[in-house]
Amino acid sequence: MELPDFYRRVATRLGILPVGATVSADDAEVIREAYVGLVAELSEHMIAMWDADDPVPEPHSEPLIAMVAAKVADDFGITDPRRAQLVMDGAFGLPVASIAERRLRALTRLGPTDDAVAEYL
Repeated sequence: MELPDFYRRVATRLGILPVGATVSADDAEVIREAYVGLVAELSEHMIAMWDADDPVPEPHSEPLIAMVAAKVADDFGITDPRRAQLVMDGAFGLPVASIAERRLRALTRLGPTDDAVAEYL
């Protein structure tokens, strides 16, 4: 999933953007920073094995949308009970894993989803 589409899907999940609308540059930057931080944190746990500047791997896009939405809910002024639902669905690192974290960990256990191509130098 291309990053602009990913940012739009996060904003839609948050409820701050109507379906089909465009994310403002300021909102996209907040979402981007959260995504970059999340990918770095996930890579420390050997869960994310890609660069945050690359397109989001398709199988991982839905859990990552939920995780980033949970991460930026406060930044966008999302209040309870919607905020609590976003956190429960997508937060990373809670004592009890969120739905998105469980899905992402399951995908990691399955291994790479694309055919690997060996490069010989």
